[in-house]
Amino acid sequence: MTISDYEVVKYDPSLLDDVLRLEIHLWGDNAEINRRYFEWKYEQNPYVQEPLIYVVLHRGTPVAVRGMHGALWEVGPGGERSTMLCAGDTVVAPAHRGRGLFRLVTNAALSDLRQQGHEYVLNFGAGQTARLLSLRSGWERISPYRIMARHTSPFRHPVVTKVLRRPWVLRLRRTRAALAGLRKRNGNSREEWSPFRAFDSTAEQGGQKALQCLSFAKDPRPEDMAGLAARRSTSHRIRHVRGPEYFGWRFRNPLSRYRFVYWDDGRLEGYLVLEVYSATPAKTVHLVDWEYSDEETAYHMLRAAIRVGEFPVIESWSISLDEKTRDVLHRCGFRDVEEPDTKLHPAAGPLITTVSKPQPTSEWSLGGLDLLDTENWELRMIYSDEY
Repeated sequence: MTISDYEVVKYDPSLLDDVLRLEIHLWGDNAEINRRYFEWKYEQNPYVQEPLIYVVLHRGTPVAVRGMHGALWEVGPGGERSTMLCAGDTVVAPAHRGRGLFRLVTNAALSDLRQQGHEYVLNFGAGQTARLLSLRSGWERISPYRIMARHTSPFRHPVVTKVLRRPWVLRLRRTRAALAGLRKRNGNSREEWSPFRAFDSTAEQGGQKALQCLSFAKDPRPEDMAGLAARRSTSHRIRHVRGPEYFGWRFRNPLSRYRFVYWDDGRLEGYLVLEVYSATPAKTVHLVDWEYSDEETAYHMLRAAIRVGEFPVIESWSISLDEKTRDVLHRCGFRDVEEPDTKLHPAAGPLITTVSKPQPTSEWSLGGLDLLDTENWELRMIYSDEY
């Protein structure tokens, strides 16, 4: 077979079952959850009304897929807004790998987006192979993510954490989760460890009585969270719009489980969002988003979450943190996790490319800010579809 044996088509609803079949390699084998995830991400997306998905056919059979989901960005205190799509959910069927289909579907997608008037595309969750192929084809990396993590066990060394986050290890863990699900369906499973069991128990009891302003919850408060984000938004950097619509949609992701810590003193003065990927039995909890009126509020929320949740590992990006926020994390026991960054194995980080006419990277900008300058971005874990 040669590359001429393949063609790329835009998604239409008749291809849904085939797309879901391919995405099993990425999302796991729970058909019901996968369908809900597709609907949430591509049909209920508040920024793009139609699914932007590109499918590679071989003799009429779908063998590869790449998706683009909508995201709305703003820059500067005035909040100049622009839609920049995010690439993801890229899968090539095992029998067709190594034949250039990643490049084929990506080029076709970018060409179509160019005709629609889009200018830039981001990718927050590319695996190692996709990162290498993207960088070789002209994508640029904004920066490594940089990770800070807290470990309750002395055996969970940062080196172990790096290994556990590698793509092949994640695939293995997801396979174990699938087997555990099969045993459960057959009535032969042990009780699974739940990262939020202690957290939920405390929430049901009304939170910590010593801190009357503090509460724990399973559900977001979109209006209040957006109000706090708006009050705190004095940044000149590029950031995702965090309004009620965004919060109301974002935390419905069926592939993740979220828990919330709130600091409410008459009005919401702080929130903290924790996440685990629901398809894996991983014991790593992610601090995907938080906002607060002052650093002491941040410290009390995070410290309470750690004490109540009894999490073996909790980690967060540190790519955009200021010194005061880093100090809060350090006070709570977080430490920097170093990742290797070489040409052969570049560390994970957000990627970006232009889909408009070719231009030097020095001209890639939004609101007058250089898109390749890390200092121009406010980056949070919640912006990535991995969480």
